Amino acid sequence: MADEMDLTKLLESIRDTRFTMFTTADADGRPRARPMTTLEATEGGSLWFFGVRESELVKEARADPRVGLAYANNADGSYAYVNGRCFLRDDRAKVGQLWSKLHQAWYDGPDDPDLQLIEVRLESAEYWDSPDSGIIRFLGIVKAAITGEEHEFEHGEVQAPTPG
Repeated sequence: MADEMDLTKLLESIRDTRFTMFTTADADGRPRARPMTTLEATEGGSLWFFGVRESELVKEARADPRVGLAYANNADGSYAYVNGRCFLRDDRAKVGQLWSKLHQAWYDGPDDPDLQLIEVRLESAEYWDSPDSGIIRFLGIVKAAITGEEHEFEHGEVQAPTPG
């Protein structure tokens, strides 16, 4: 079991990354990914999204709730992969909490019947983080290539948080 520092680090990385590749399994069991925005990442290990109720993503998540989320923030040198279980929720209070005017590009409003609230509960995850700025990170990679040393990333593994 990873410690709370690993979970905190993972959540910080997720919160600082604008998009994730949200991966489901299609009808033939093949992985299928599409870009999504994480609206909230909670200390309890829940990641929240909006989806379209009759979309392929929602249909696939309904058929097989095991999902993967790949995060890459090249500017910060941080990367994460989350394995989780997807839950389709009908909670208008939560939709209202997560809603912003930007969502009107996809939905008629927070009461749009096509809006599907999606919760992904973290089951396990890994993250990689380069502690340096972009220029220092680049120089470190060049140095590693020249010297044959490995470029160092901070790496952590996280298991589902214990309810409490």
